[in-house]
Amino acid sequence: MRGWLSTGNEIAAFWYPRPSHAGHLHRDRRLALLAPRWSTTGIARRNNIEMREVPILSRWPERLKAAEDLDADVLISALFDYRVPTDMLEIFGRKAVNLHPAPLPAYRGPHATQWMILHGSIRSQAAVTLHVMSAEFDAGDVIASCPVSFPADGSLTRYSMAVAEATRHLTAHALPRYLAGEIVSKPQDADRANYCRLTSAQLMIGPHLDSETVRFMCETFGSIGMLSV
Repeated sequence: MRGWLSTGNEIAAFWYPRPSHAGHLHRDRRLALLAPRWSTTGIARRNNIEMREVPILSRWPERLKAAEDLDADVLISALFDYRVPTDMLEIFGRKAVNLHPAPLPAYRGPHATQWMILHGSIRSQAAVTLHVMSAEFDAGDVIASCPVSFPADGSLTRYSMAVAEATRHLTAHALPRYLAGEIVSKPQDADRANYCRLTSAQLMIGPHLDSETVRFMCETFGSIGMLSV
C-alpha cells in the first residue's frame, strides 16, 4: 500500500478476507497507534481508503458489480487467501498482479516460506516475486523479483519485515514500469514449477529429519508453531 501510494497512485479500496480469528484485525488496529507505517488500518485511515471484508469470492454473486463499481485500473493482490475467479481477472486483464513471497516458479503455493525453511533454501534463495495473475495459482508471467536476505539469527519477524520492504519496492518501482510498458513479463518455466503445500506431519520433528534441519526449524519457527495456514 505504501509503495503504490508513494508513486502518486490512489487505492480505490482494500479488500480483505474474514480473519482466521478476531485478534488479527484487533492487532492491526492497535499497530496503527504504535507503528502506523506498518499497519493496514493506519494507512487506510490516513488516506481515506475503504476497507471491506469480503466473503469467498467464488461464492459472492455481487463480486463483479462490486469490482466494477470501484472503477479501478489495477488489481493488486498480496497474501490474499481466496482464489480470484476468472471472471474478475478478465475485468483487469494483465493489470491483475500478485506479490508472491517466494521465487517463482520454484516455490508456488501457500506454504512456500515453510517449504524453504524446511529445505534450508530460504537462506540463499528468498525473494518476493511480482507476477501477472492467472486462473492457476502463482502460475502467471513473472514481471520482476526482489531478493530478500534471511536474518542470521533466524528471526521470522525480521524476515517478514524484509519481505514487506521488498514488496513495497516492487510495488513502487517495478509495477509502474510494467504498466508503462517498460518491463515485459516473461512466462514461467513449467518444468521447474513446484507447488508447496505442507501438512502438519511433514513439519513435525522426527527421525526423518537431520540434526541441522531440526536446529534450523527450531530457531526459525520457535514458539509460533510449525505450520501456518
